[in-house]
Amino acid sequence: MKLNEHAKNTMFTDFDVLKKKSRETNSKGKATSKMIVYYIIYFVSSRGYLYIVDFMSAEMKSVLKLHKSAIFSVKISKKHNFFMTGGEDQMLKIWSLNSTELLYDFQLESQIRSMA
Repeated sequence: MKLNEHAKNTMFTDFDVLKKKSRETNSKGKATSKMIVYYIIYFVSSRGYLYIVDFMSAEMKSVLKLHKSAIFSVKISKKHNFFMTGGEDQMLKIWSLNSTELLYDFQLESQIRSMA
């Protein structure tokens, strides 16, 4: 997998994994009873980027600039359909898991180094 120009001189600071399931489709496009499990990895970087990677195909799905400076932590809540990022800019941001639309952002009094 090539992480392209966005990853040059970048330190990856955290990651989280989203496990997804879907039904396999036949040659006619109809869903079968067989379930396919795949994993999407969310990496964050010292340059404020989020990298979304399909683990099975090693395909880069998206690269997004989410913070002005380093993102130190990313956490996914599949149950609630969002993910959170936090970092050096003292911002805690909550994003839609489906669209990566910013839902909420909170200015805190210190950097966010990790989230449980």
